Amino acid sequence: MHLRDIPCLPSDISGFVVDFNDPGPPKVQGVVVKLPYADDARLHPLVRIRGFVFVTGGPDPCAYFVHRLFEVAEIVRISDDLLEDVERHSEEVFLASLRLLRKPAVIDAAERSLGGPGETLEIGNTFAYPLPWPWEMILDGKWGELGTRAWAMRGLTPDSVHEMLVPGTQEYLTGLRLFIQDMTRKFSSRSTPFWVASGKISTASRQRTVPIEHPHIVAPSNIIPLA
Repeated sequence: MHLRDIPCLPSDISGFVVDFNDPGPPKVQGVVVKLPYADDARLHPLVRIRGFVFVTGGPDPCAYFVHRLFEVAEIVRISDDLLEDVERHSEEVFLASLRLLRKPAVIDAAERSLGGPGETLEIGNTFAYPLPWPWEMILDGKWGELGTRAWAMRGLTPDSVHEMLVPGTQEYLTGLRLFIQDMTRKFSSRSTPFWVASGKISTASRQRTVPIEHPHIVAPSNIIPLA
């Protein structure tokens, strides 16, 4: 909807405190999301997640996605394709496109090798995908059926950890963790290792805890790229 069509501009959108009196580009100042007012600016509150899409007015509008990252507001400029998803299609299509951008390469590769995305867990900014082997087979290095060579970077004994941060996230793992180096880069796009883990993953606020009872590939989400 256009801002000119809103009789009384809101001070709260999807749980974010907003101020439409800032002349500059959208930004976060403290706990307030500062937005520039224009009659032809457009606003799309989201229902399924805490967030909204804001499109600046004028002859050269820019679209921004406002969401929560690590418990604070983040503003990301998004592409015309993503804007079209939310304006011409639906919130569900927009969120599905965002998820594809956020999905780590190692998770995407595992889904393609092991039978689809239906098993993937998404806990905050952490993705987890179940492996078809028990710990005994993983420690034996039997990765051949996936067409890759991999080895445990720090020996074949997984670490027992308690509420350890998953790198690049604010989620915590409690359980067993093993660093894996993917020698042929089938599951990782770079030389950095990923985790195989089991136990449970908790969000930063501890409001949600998800059990991963057998070995899963665990990786942080990608940062949403700028348009």
